[in-house]
Amino acid sequence: MGFVAWLLVADRTCVRHLGVSIFDLSDWAWRDAYDAGDPPGAAVRETVAADDMFGTLLGGTK
Repeated sequence: MGFVAWLLVADRTCVRHLGVSIFDLSDWAWRDAYDAGDPPGAAVRETVAADDMFGTLLGGTK
């Protein structure tokens, strides 16, 4: 799957589970996650955990 398709899957996963787009979250190195072979869902979970607002609301460490 190409990067654009991978990003679309990550965005749809985020919208489906949180009701917000990945573009509503803090800046994240999406391309780095893609290049590392991370699945889109794992990248979304990592991003949400690192996001100050969403991480706190969802029980993250911040």
